[in-house]
Amino acid sequence: LEKDTTRVEKMIQAVIDNLRSGMDEIRLILRNEQPKKHKLAIQELQNLCRNCEEKGITCTLQMKGEIEKIPQIYLEVILDNSFEAVSKALKYAVCTKINIEIAKWNQFAQCRISDNGVGCSEIVEGMGFRGMRQRMRNVGGILEFESEIGFVVKMLFPLRGEEDE
Repeated sequence: LEKDTTRVEKMIQAVIDNLRSGMDEIRLILRNEQPKKHKLAIQELQNLCRNCEEKGITCTLQMKGEIEKIPQIYLEVILDNSFEAVSKALKYAVCTKINIEIAKWNQFAQCRISDNGVGCSEIVEGMGFRGMRQRMRNVGGILEFESEIGFVVKMLFPLRGEEDE
């Protein structure tokens, strides 16, 4: 150390560079091995449909457009609101079918959850619906309910450069 500090500094820097390079390679491997977040969200929705099927309710999941370009924060809202809407349908709708549609168009992402149940003449917004509205408000989305034939939950998310986040 004392005799050739320049050489020692070069050796230490070479070790640091090798460690940094190795860590970058490990990160890349782990990132490639980690399931894509979009795939996980779709799997959760498929599990939700399977749970409905186990209760004797036909549940379909349809995806249109470039779903993989829907920002992760929107997928989280879609998941949470889908669980809420499906649980309401199972509890109140007396339905035999539930359909979950997710689409990504040019400037919008959309999710529509519908059932063929009894619907209702007046929508009473309790904690569940208020939570859905709050989640949508937090991401700048629009939420609508329809209850003329069955019950429909519509979510619309503007895409303003948030893709691939």
